Amino acid sequence: MQKICGKNCGVCEEVKAEEKIVGIDIFWGSPSSKKSPKYSLYSLPEGRVYEGVSRRKMIRIVNQLSPQIIAVDNIYELATDRERLISLVKKLQPSELVQVTSQGESLHNLAKRFGISFNRNIPSEEAKVCAILASMGIGHRVVLFEDKTKIEVRRGRRPGRGGWSENRFRRKIHGNVKRVSEIIEEILRKNGFKYEKEVREGYGGYISCVFLVEAPPSEIPISRSNLESGDVKIKISQVEKESIEFKPLSDGKEYLIVGIDPGTTTAIAALNLRGELIGLYSSREMSISDIVNVIRNFGKPVIVASDVTPVPNTLKKVKSAFNAILYEPKESLSVQTKMELTKDFPHSNAHERDAIAAALSAFKLYKNKFEQIERKVPIGMNADEVKAMVLKGVRISDVMTLKEEEEKSAEVLQTSDEALRKSYSSLVAKYKQLEEKLILFEETIEQKEKRIKQLEEELQRVKSEEYRKLKAEREISIRDREISRLRRDIIRLKEIIEEKDREIEELKKLISMKFSDSFVPMKVIQSFTKENVQKIHGSYGIKRGEIIYIRNPGGGGRNAARILAEQEVHAIIVEGTLSHQAEKVFEDAGIPVILAEDLEVHVFGDFGLVLKKELEKKILTWKSEQEKKKEKKIIEIIEEYRRSRKSLEGS
Repeated sequence: MQKICGKNCGVCEEVKAEEKIVGIDIFWGSPSSKKSPKYSLYSLPEGRVYEGVSRRKMIRIVNQLSPQIIAVDNIYELATDRERLISLVKKLQPSELVQVTSQGESLHNLAKRFGISFNRNIPSEEAKVCAILASMGIGHRVVLFEDKTKIEVRRGRRPGRGGWSENRFRRKIHGNVKRVSEIIEEILRKNGFKYEKEVREGYGGYISCVFLVEAPPSEIPISRSNLESGDVKIKISQVEKESIEFKPLSDGKEYLIVGIDPGTTTAIAALNLRGELIGLYSSREMSISDIVNVIRNFGKPVIVASDVTPVPNTLKKVKSAFNAILYEPKESLSVQTKMELTKDFPHSNAHERDAIAAALSAFKLYKNKFEQIERKVPIGMNADEVKAMVLKGVRISDVMTLKEEEEKSAEVLQTSDEALRKSYSSLVAKYKQLEEKLILFEETIEQKEKRIKQLEEELQRVKSEEYRKLKAEREISIRDREISRLRRDIIRLKEIIEEKDREIEELKKLISMKFSDSFVPMKVIQSFTKENVQKIHGSYGIKRGEIIYIRNPGGGGRNAARILAEQEVHAIIVEGTLSHQAEKVFEDAGIPVILAEDLEVHVFGDFGLVLKKELEKKILTWKSEQEKKKEKKIIEIIEEYRRSRKSLEGS
């Protein structure tokens, strides 16, 4: 054993020599600023100071020292939010993070309470105080992870596209993922771990396999290096908690005021009897036993508080489990009131805010009484113990009398055994009197609760008639809106049915025409763009000698036309007029362009039929016109040549 510091300050407790603690405090800057902050570190038991180090160097120093505890004044001096804090703590594991102060309490006031003086203007002094307080068991562990581990087994590489050996390569990779997953499952089964498994199957094995194991990573005997390969990658990570939890560093349990917001997501806020937030938790689908276990980890509740009236049954059951007092506000707290109460308390969601507001509302009711008790309680007596007894119905004067009796009994203990027996009998009698008073108070409370319930029932009867009227009007309004919506749906569905009937009739015609030699099939491009041409080609393929039907030629240019020309289609049928650039591409490629209005065409979706006889006739006409154009162009060239010759001869 050794002393924490060399000074005779009277407050330094002895700690185990092998236990290392590092205190950290902000030296300069802030985690939320653009520039990286600087930190001061103090290590116990060495007493070494690291002043003004960067965040990266701070991480390196902590990992070199490997302390059991990292003590801070406020966790948000290390990171601005939960995600960044988790990222930092992962780099500092296995050290435990401890926040020495509680919500609303400064490091200066906390140190003063334990007789520790320091210079608040020197960051290394604050880091030192954090380390000393943590060594005394003051503060709360910051719990960020569940005792659960996620093991992900995935492909280390992705199979390529095409190639004669693709399927063999894919089967090999998926087979290796499955083999490694089965090895991990066998290890978990042999060691008796509880786990859940989620598999995504692939060709020849698994694409991935994810295990959720009911144990921390340190307890699971799985080595990534022994199982990973080029085909298989393994990721082992500890499951993060949904919100930050604070657990007392010391084993002693504090008396609490607990606010609860039950529902699909249940939130629990725990205040000590000084109004400091020492615990906050929220989770989905919590049972009564889950709520009780969370509260028991925080401490001993003497008040269970609600933010609404009437109090939900869940709170009544929790109150009974701890034999605590139930706090119910005169009227449900408004959102504005809850926001005002909790503005200085960090929380992750509205449920946590409501739970904190409930606890603070109860604390405000008893705050003056608590301050009165603290003024009257003599040094050496546990003020929180007295507060808890007073909340249970015992008068302050009776508690003081009991304390005096205990002190007298201690003096008498030194005189004689007879005096000791008398003192003990007196204490027992006094204790019985207090127990009787407590029973009487509980009976009185029970009678008052019954009376309150009777009055509430009477009030409910008065309001019930008006409520039924309002409910009926509201239901009629809802029903009318629903009828209007259903009518609109009926009209819309009728239109859809009519459209589908037309499509069915058209399809019947197309099916009957398909088996006739009089029609030729064609593929339909709805809008003549490069993307739509590529889509039809990718989905169905555009082959040489096929007929292509373009419904909307607007926007189609040279690139879209060139794709069809390269496939050597037989003809283009178009509704409307093609662009000059597109028509020139088809003309150069010798692909006829026919107007749809000159043909008998039947279209259904991406396919259609055209009357063969008419199409061939139009193709012949188009080709004839193209020949005439060529002849005309040749004649024009010859004439131009002759004119140029004459002009040369004349000169």
